[in-house]
Amino acid sequence: MKSQQTPQNISGRNRFFRLREDTSFFLLDSQTVVFCEAHQKIYALNPSAAFIWCRLEEHDDPDAICGRLAANGMDLDLATRHVHEAIGHWLKLGLLNVDPAYFADNDKTTTDQTLLINGANLSVTICCESERIVALLTPFAHFADCNAARGHVLVVKESDGLVHVFHNDRRIASCNSLELAPVIKAHITERILAESGPHVVFHAACLVRDQKSVLISGRPGAGKTTLALRLVADGFAFGGDDIAMIGPDGRAAGVPFAPAIKPGAWDIAETLRPDLKRYAVCRRPDGKRVRYLKPENLARNPPHAVGWIIFIRRKVGAASLNLIDRVEALRRLMDASHAVEGKLDLAKCNALKQMIENAELFELTYANLDQASEAIGGLFHRSPLP
Repeated sequence: MKSQQTPQNISGRNRFFRLREDTSFFLLDSQTVVFCEAHQKIYALNPSAAFIWCRLEEHDDPDAICGRLAANGMDLDLATRHVHEAIGHWLKLGLLNVDPAYFADNDKTTTDQTLLINGANLSVTICCESERIVALLTPFAHFADCNAARGHVLVVKESDGLVHVFHNDRRIASCNSLELAPVIKAHITERILAESGPHVVFHAACLVRDQKSVLISGRPGAGKTTLALRLVADGFAFGGDDIAMIGPDGRAAGVPFAPAIKPGAWDIAETLRPDLKRYAVCRRPDGKRVRYLKPENLARNPPHAVGWIIFIRRKVGAASLNLIDRVEALRRLMDASHAVEGKLDLAKCNALKQMIENAELFELTYANLDQASEAIGGLFHRSPLP
């Protein structure tokens, strides 16, 4: 950390931080270790971190810990930095809990923004303590709906350089401001998966053409997002680049999160969206950087019948679009789908069957984005297959 912190920066946080109850601290071959039951992981601690952890177990506040380290011969500024960094790191790992009561007397103005997550019928209200935090949530601005009923309530608070996100008074994450949008997107996605009910959640980009959905599925890195951007530039409507909701009747609605562009695709994406560099660089919890683009030409009146399902795969050579049979398509759909409790029941299997009965099913292998787009576009300039 470049700037040194003073003890006053973290003063009085003894009621702010609480060690998780499902953690255990012990010594193993002279190495101090923390085990977290919820995470099913162990974390090795260096001597300074082990001392800080032990003092937190004894309910010392951070100022007191800094004083103890200084009394043991450590420079006070260095001690403060160690304590500040250790607590911040453990908060981000979820090894410490944050007491929401700490913020109860906070008199900062709260700004509420209610989002209606199209395609998933999910309402989320985000309560922020400042306009600066609201500005970090621009990837969700197109979901804003002042007439939507309040559903899930997320409260976002700042303290000591970290942003803390609570859902129903339960802390779901502590992160820095660059990570806030990805953290909230991940949590909303979890809620969509948990509350999908009779719907099947299919990992796919969703485009709409001629009042029918085009679903594009592929493994991470296959290029769903950039291909979706290219198809939107070619006149398709954007339903989403990540997940689609398949209803019991086999109709599909994409969830139009802002397209997430990773660094390796920035050059390609900029040719399709010259405004790319206007969007802030965010950092996902896994450390990967991403830019979220404001979606253009959003699909109207979902859900739609599915006309085409295309499984994409990167492969050297000219683009090739080949028919696949319905049994193989159903296998692939099941592999790329999510259902509550982790399994597809008979009703959800039937929904997938209904979806593919009247759809055309293809595998697209490609290396060149222009060729891939041309191959898909060609499907709309011919007679439907029998």
